[in-house]
Amino acid sequence: VADPGHLVDRTEVEWHPIDGSPIPAFSGAIVISADEGHSTSCLALEGTYQPPLGKTGLIFDAIVGNKVARDTARRLLDSIAEEMERSHRAAFAAKAS
Repeated sequence: VADPGHLVDRTEVEWHPIDGSPIPAFSGAIVISADEGHSTSCLALEGTYQPPLGKTGLIFDAIVGNKVARDTARRLLDSIAEEMERSHRAAFAAKAS
């Protein structure tokens, strides 16, 4: 879909467990979208993950893993948003002085 107003920016991301770590593999994108007035924006993580440990991992994911994954994604997005806001405020303050 074309975005002539540059209202959406996507950054592809992926991660995979190393050294047998029991974390899910993830493939997707961090998406920043702005409203038409560019006064507000939305930060989202889109993608899919594959639980580790085969059938055991799928069972764990169905019981509690999915909630852990969603909570972890929320903390990641909160951290990114806080850093973006801090950077924006610093740049705005530098322009004002």
